[in-house]
Amino acid sequence: MKRSAIIIALVMAFVWFLPTEISAQGTGKKKGNHTEWIKEMRRYKAEFVAEKLELTQEQRNEFIPMYQEMETKTWTIEHEARDMERAVRKKGAEATDTEYEKAAEALTEVKAKQGQIESEYLKKFRKILTPAQQFKMRGIEREFMRQLMERNRAGKKK
Repeated sequence: MKRSAIIIALVMAFVWFLPTEISAQGTGKKKGNHTEWIKEMRRYKAEFVAEKLELTQEQRNEFIPMYQEMETKTWTIEHEARDMERAVRKKGAEATDTEYEKAAEALTEVKAKQGQIESEYLKKFRKILTPAQQFKMRGIEREFMRQLMERNRAGKKK
């Protein structure tokens, strides 16, 4: 049961990282449905992290909504910057220098803004997680992505 939940989470996480337009067009779904799907994928990732951290039920009840909130905020920042990038690319030679500058700045600031959010949430997580759990969380997130990529590579070999 746990293995199938992890597999589903990995598959969902992979599609989450595809640009909204590509995945929405590829499935024939409207953007609104894709947004719901992203929320569901984030829930799976939060469950994966919570399980690997071996959280108590009380910790899970507090951690998962907070983790999903953090993920939504960091994703939104990246999504907005990518939308700006796509708009400038679409304009091509018609894009102004100001548009290029704003898009480049937005793309450059993504990591810093995401880092600020993660730092803010680390302080909140301190009220829920032990120091060891806080430390392990980033490694578990990398494990989630590693498993996702391995799953993707295995799927392409078939």
